[in-house]
Amino acid sequence: MSGVHCGLKATQTEFATSVEGTWHTDLDVAERTDGNTIAVAQGDSGGPVFASVTGGEDMQARGVIVAGGGQKVICSPVANGRPYCYDTLLYTPISPVIDKFGLSLA
Repeated sequence: MSGVHCGLKATQTEFATSVEGTWHTDLDVAERTDGNTIAVAQGDSGGPVFASVTGGEDMQARGVIVAGGGQKVICSPVANGRPYCYDTLLYTPISPVIDKFGLSLA
């Protein structure tokens, strides 16, 4: 919904919290490290989390967006009119999903 946001750094693993009434015990947390305020916006849930392995264009799947957290800010037009953005991203790591369903990534 809000596009790609670079400059996030994974800061916690196996984070536990309630998201819209559902308890999650296996989330990872990524936060802004570049001074910008938007990491995720309302409507981004279900989107991909990916990272460069070497700092270039070689991307690797890391997870699926679950929610935003941290500081809540009013979005700019960047987020297609969504009212709220967050500076912290909560996501489900991809490895347990792949393992559970016997999948592999190419």
